[in-house]
Amino acid sequence: MGTLDYLKPAKNLLIAVLFPIILLPIPLIGGTKEYYCAYTVIYMGVLWATEALPLAVTAMIPLAAFPIFGVVPANQISGTYLSDGNFVFFGSMVMAVAVECSHFHERIALKILNLTGPNPRRLMLGFQLSTCFISLWISNTATAAMMVPILMAVIKELERCRKSIADPDSILVDNQGESEYGIDPLLIPSRERNIYKGLLLSICFSSSIGGFGTLTATGSNVVFSGYLEKTFGSRPPVTYASWIVWAFPQSFIILIGSWIWLQLLFVGFTKRDNSGEASVRRLLRKKYEQLGEIRYEEKSILFMFLALILLWFFRHPNFMKGWGDFFLSDYVSDGTAAMAMALLMFVLPADNPLSIFRKGGIYRPLMTWKMMKDKFAWGTLLLLGGGYAMGEGKIL
Repeated sequence: MGTLDYLKPAKNLLIAVLFPIILLPIPLIGGTKEYYCAYTVIYMGVLWATEALPLAVTAMIPLAAFPIFGVVPANQISGTYLSDGNFVFFGSMVMAVAVECSHFHERIALKILNLTGPNPRRLMLGFQLSTCFISLWISNTATAAMMVPILMAVIKELERCRKSIADPDSILVDNQGESEYGIDPLLIPSRERNIYKGLLLSICFSSSIGGFGTLTATGSNVVFSGYLEKTFGSRPPVTYASWIVWAFPQSFIILIGSWIWLQLLFVGFTKRDNSGEASVRRLLRKKYEQLGEIRYEEKSILFMFLALILLWFFRHPNFMKGWGDFFLSDYVSDGTAAMAMALLMFVLPADNPLSIFRKGGIYRPLMTWKMMKDKFAWGTLLLLGGGYAMGEGKIL
């Protein structure tokens, strides 16, 4: 046991150093570039599964390994990290960062929750719908991170109402043992605790389900599209429109199925006390009202977002002539549209242009490089490149 405790701090180092040695029989027995490719891919899989190295660092292994092992030339493998699929992700992430920094996603979520109400079944459906919808356009992780605090505020209000009804003096008691959200899980009745567990899980499930619905919702979708394009270049490409037609209905069906399953597991069908619903409804309404009127910045971002979606959808919609047909064949792509709109985000003002020319007016674009440095998932961009690089090695 003492030896294991001694080795535990060096676990990541041991995995990173020992596994290349353990896997050496693969290339030594085969000797061809296919075996060297398999050796590299398996080693990367081990590092990704164990997180012995940061995910983005592991993704850069093909840049060194493939040229050394004679799998792919250096200039060819480096190009996969800046492929068209990566620029689709880059452009969509610029839009997602703008949405997040303007808090427009909160307005969408709270609006849906105000429509569904605080009943546990409807509340779960509201959270799932809003989470899934937002996850169609921004990363799953960012969606879940944004929705969990909103849900915890709702749970806290439900608990406050339950305690005040059961014991009016309980709200004056010191909050010892409470979590960072002001809730002590040990004092919550098992039925309510199960419902809250179901609500939290519904956010996790819905963010992943929404990430399947559009081509740019999750990086793996973009990787899959790029891999198909490289493998079957002569076939019709996977466009934004064709992906939505194929994936969005499935996402909706899976979402409803997950809602029913979570109802069976955590909510049940027995009648429950609805005395706290009015209070939670007031909380949701108050949080939405605190956002104020929709601002010029939010309107501009919404317009740009819708414009980008339309450009993606109508580039080659398959049922009519798209705008991509007016350019040279295979010259414009979804990455072209994404980058064009992303560049415009750095130019268009976040405030009404008329106010800029008034005395004391300040020009502030919809997107700044500081926002990119703080919010952009640069590691994910490298991770996607690593996926393309692995695919490039396996194709050759």
